[in-house]
Amino acid sequence: RSPDGSGSYPFILLVLLLAWIVFAAGTVKTIACFRPPVGTTGKWQVLLAAGILAVLALFGAVALSPPPPVLCTYTGLSHITSAFRIAALEWNWSFPTDYPLTVPLFAAPLVKGMGNVPEALGMANSILFALGVVGGFFLALEWCRSFNSAIVAGGILVCSPLLLLFAGSDSLSVGYFALSGWTLLYALRYLDADPDSGASKWWEAATLTAAFVLVCQTRLEALAFPAIAGVGALLIRGNRSNWRNLLYALLLPGAAALVFMLPYLARFYADIIATDRVSQELGTRHIWVLTAAAVILACGAFRYGRRGPANAAVWRLLPGLLLTLLFAGGCLAWYGPGFFTTGTVCAGDSCQGQTFSTVLFWHLNPKLTPWILLPAVFVGLTSADLLMRPGVWSATLIWIAVVVGAASTKATGELLFEGARTQLPASIPFAILAAAGFSALCKRWSSRWLFPVAALSATALFLPLSLPNATTLAYDEQQEFAFFRGCLPDLPARAVIYAPDDVMELVLAGDIDPVQIQLYPLFRTGYLAEALGDESSRLRIAPFSALETLHTDAPTSGTSFFFHNLNCYRTGNKTLSPSCRKIRQLHRLEPVCETTIDSLPYTSDYFDRIHSTVPSMKLGIYRLLPRTSEALDAIP
Repeated sequence: RSPDGSGSYPFILLVLLLAWIVFAAGTVKTIACFRPPVGTTGKWQVLLAAGILAVLALFGAVALSPPPPVLCTYTGLSHITSAFRIAALEWNWSFPTDYPLTVPLFAAPLVKGMGNVPEALGMANSILFALGVVGGFFLALEWCRSFNSAIVAGGILVCSPLLLLFAGSDSLSVGYFALSGWTLLYALRYLDADPDSGASKWWEAATLTAAFVLVCQTRLEALAFPAIAGVGALLIRGNRSNWRNLLYALLLPGAAALVFMLPYLARFYADIIATDRVSQELGTRHIWVLTAAAVILACGAFRYGRRGPANAAVWRLLPGLLLTLLFAGGCLAWYGPGFFTTGTVCAGDSCQGQTFSTVLFWHLNPKLTPWILLPAVFVGLTSADLLMRPGVWSATLIWIAVVVGAASTKATGELLFEGARTQLPASIPFAILAAAGFSALCKRWSSRWLFPVAALSATALFLPLSLPNATTLAYDEQQEFAFFRGCLPDLPARAVIYAPDDVMELVLAGDIDPVQIQLYPLFRTGYLAEALGDESSRLRIAPFSALETLHTDAPTSGTSFFFHNLNCYRTGNKTLSPSCRKIRQLHRLEPVCETTIDSLPYTSDYFDRIHSTVPSMKLGIYRLLPRTSEALDAIP
C-alpha cells in the first residue's frame, strides 16, 4: 500500500502484469490460428501482410516520430519515471488513483535492457504503434471481409501523420490506440467461439478479460471502451433472435475485468464524484449527445440495411461526394483556403500560437490527414458495401462517436496535442471507412491488385502535405526539456539546480475564487532530471525556497545553480515571477548555458492567472556566486 494510502498499487501492477501475459499469449494464438473470412485470401498471405505492416509501422515510428519523449503535457514526465520505478521494483512511491500504468509497465522490460533513458519509453510506444496497426488490419479483414480493403486500412494506419506524431512519444494515447482494435477483435472471436469447445472458449474469455483490464488502464476516458467493444460486437454478430444469449456471454469477461479493476475503479470513482469531476471534466456535455446521435443513425442503418440500397452504384458515389463538397465548402467559408494548405491557420482573435486549425473530429483535419482520405471516408460512409452490413456500419459510427465524445475529458480546441491525442483510437474505424470508400470508387476495376495499389499510392502522393506538420513540434515544454538535456554535459557532478517554486493564484475550472498553488509541483519541475534517468543521476533539481533558507553568500562551492525556466514566465503578464526576480538580488549569476525560444504555450500554460504571455522566452542555467556590488545581472 502506498504511503498516502490511496491504493494497493503493487496489486494493481501484478494484475496488469498478468493481463499483459495473457494478452500476449492470446495475441500470438490469434495470429497463429487466424482463419481469414471465407472467400478473402489464404492464411499465409494474411500473415505476410500483417508482418510487412508491423515492420513498416515500427520503421515509420522510429524514423518519423519526433524524438522521445515528446512531453505533450507536464504529466508526460511522470510516465517516464513510472517506467523507471517499475523496472527497479520500487514500491515506496505513489501516484493518483486515476493514473494509468498499462504502458509504463509494458515499457519496464525495455528500461531494463536499454537503461534508464527516455528512449526506452519511446521504443515501447513504437512497438505499441506497430501492434495497433496489426490489430487494425485484422479487424478490418474481419469487418470488411476483403483482404484488399484490410491492406488499404492497414496502410492508411501506417502512414497516418496523426499516428506517426505520437508513435514514439505519447505513451498513454498510443497504448489506448494499440489495445482498442484488439479488444474489439477479441470480443468478436469470443462470441464466435463454439460454446461446446471447452478450454478454447475459456481461453477466449480470458484474453478478452485481459484486454478489458489493460485498455481501462491506458487513459482515463478509456474506461468507456469495454462498453464500445461489447456494443460493437453485438451489432456485428447479433440479431433479434440471439442478442440475449450474446449479451449474457459478454457478461462473463466484463464481470471478471470489473473484479480485477476494483482496486483502481473504487477509489477513482469515489474521487471524481466527491470533486464533481463528472460534470466538469468527464465529457458528459458531449458524449451523450454524440452517442445518442450515433445510436439513432445506427437504428436507421439497420432498418435501411435490411431493405438494401435501391441502387447500389448511386450509393457508392453520389452521397459521399455530396458530403465531401459540403465539408469542403463549410471549411472554406469558416477558415478560408488556408485550411487545406500547409502551415499555420488561426481562427478568430483567440489564436495564441496554435499550429493547427481543427474540427470536432481531428481525423478530418487536412493539416494532419492526406486530402485524398477525406472524400474516401465520406464515400465509405455512404457506400453500399457498408450499408448492406448495417451492424458493421453502425459499430463503426458508434466507435467514432464515443471516442470523440469521451475525448472531451480533455480540451479539444486548436492545440494539436490536447485534442488529437485523445482521439487516436478512432483512427481504426476512420481507416476502415476510408478503405471502404476506396473500394467503392474502384469497384469497376477488374484487377484485384489495382485497388490497393491505387489507394495507397494516392495516400502517399498527398502525404507530404500533412506529414511535416506532424513531425515538427516545438511546444514550450518540449523546448525546455531539450534545452535542459543539452546542458547536462556542462554541469559538474553533485550539482544542485534550484528552480522557481512560486506560490501563485490559480482559478480552477468551474470555480470563481482562486486557490493558492505552487508552480514547482504543478508543472513537475523536479521530474526533469528524474525523467532523464542515467544521464542526470549525478545532479538534482531542488525548489528555490530551499535556497532562500541559506545565507546569501553560502553557494561558493561551484555546485549550486539556478534554472531560469518556464515557471519564470507563468505569471499572466509580462513580468517575471517573484522568485526569478529575487534571485538576482541575492546572488551573482554566471551563465553556463542559455537559449531564447519562441513561445508556443501548451494548454497547461493556459490556467487562469498563471499563463505565459510573452512572445519569446529566455531559458538558462546559471552558476550561483556571491553577489558583489559591482556585479551585473546575467539575465536582462
